[in-house]
Amino acid sequence: MNSVEKKKNEIDNKKKDPSIELLRIIGCFSVIGTHIKWQIKKKKKFINFSIIFNGCLCADGVAIFWYIMGFFFFKKISYKKRLNILFKKICVPVIITSFFYFYFSKFNFNKIEIKSYLLKKTKYDYLNLFYNILIFNESSHLWFCYVYILIVILYPSFEGFNNYFEINKINSYKIFLLFLSIAIENDFFDNKVMGIEHHGFNGVLGAIPFIFCGNELKKNINKFKNKKIFSIFIIFFIGINYLRSKIIFITKRIIFIKWYSSFGIINGFFLFIFAYSLNDILHNKILYFLITKISSFTYYIYLIHPFVIDNVFRKYKLDKKLTKNYHSIKALIFYQTISTILVFINSLFISIFLSFLIKIFCKIINYINKLFFEKEKKD
Repeated sequence: MNSVEKKKNEIDNKKKDPSIELLRIIGCFSVIGTHIKWQIKKKKKFINFSIIFNGCLCADGVAIFWYIMGFFFFKKISYKKRLNILFKKICVPVIITSFFYFYFSKFNFNKIEIKSYLLKKTKYDYLNLFYNILIFNESSHLWFCYVYILIVILYPSFEGFNNYFEINKINSYKIFLLFLSIAIENDFFDNKVMGIEHHGFNGVLGAIPFIFCGNELKKNINKFKNKKIFSIFIIFFIGINYLRSKIIFITKRIIFIKWYSSFGIINGFFLFIFAYSLNDILHNKILYFLITKISSFTYYIYLIHPFVIDNVFRKYKLDKKLTKNYHSIKALIFYQTISTILVFINSLFISIFLSFLIKIFCKIINYINKLFFEKEKKD
């Protein structure tokens, strides 16, 4: 292979996959849709079927993101580099966002002066303050980021299991069915088998099936690439969610709507196939540019969207204006769609500004690192 071909291959490898980027946007829309405060229960009684069905359609945003993580998780890079990327790309935005939420909720909206709040504090008080900022109620959605961080730290353990699957040449379908059967059993016993939660090791436990299924899907994704089957998988996606809604409505068991349910694994698979069946279409120059540009802000949109919902969307009572007639499926889907688009666009604009601040912050850290640590190495 000559140098020209090598350079071309390097450029191709650096190019973003539009199907993955589309999935990031779909996942983001799903998460926002879930947080637009539709309710499954009201006064201990289930509301009408349309609300449950609408909720199911956007219940698996987190499942999509775990699938995407699994898709790239076992890429051959050093553990040190993983941690470095984790700090810059995940930890720094989380810390800045936490301060952002804390400032606007504690000081700006409650009109408390920062000086009076920070003065006359001990070192312990400041440490406690930093801890409270990170676990602030208004930023509780960041549980996903903390579980993500924990998973990356635990990468060697995940790699061990993956190596076992590869050495023993266990078929991808068998791995998928193994994790799906565990999820089905967990659903049947109301999460008493795995005890999955939205924090710590219990959160990691819930993400494991999706990460390994995402990895196995990557190995077989070319079988579905550019096939004219996207309409079939959309029908499957709607069908499986209709079934899930019926089960929830009849059994009154909310567990089936959680991201870690067996339905989450199935829907994540369907949406992946849908996105990859459109891969050829998504390489259109205009579509590719729009999708990759918007998707580059999806992490920041995820971080910032609850602020937009609580302090922008509801402040102007848009939710009340849009929910006057949401007793029917059509009206509710219209409300959910318009609300989600409005929140997404507002969050996108704030995210552009937030990403700019984070880039400046990272440049300052790099400058300090070069200024002090490189001098120590020379000495």
